[in-house]
Amino acid sequence: RSTEEREETPPPIDSINIPHLEIISGEISPEFWLKDKTYVLFCNKGQRSATATNWLRKNGLKMVYCLENR
Repeated sequence: RSTEEREETPPPIDSINIPHLEIISGEISPEFWLKDKTYVLFCNKGQRSATATNWLRKNGLKMVYCLENR
């Protein structure tokens, strides 16, 4: 999420912010993601989190989900 989005609607306390471009560019190595953990990705409208979710699934993660904001 962008800085503006985080200020407008703060994320849950136990979440971390990783911009989707850092995920899909490979800037964050696929080895960073633990295969036995569950990940829920979210953004303002769901497009960026869906893109990142698909990238992570294609790179071997099974328990990764996109939370849609409706």
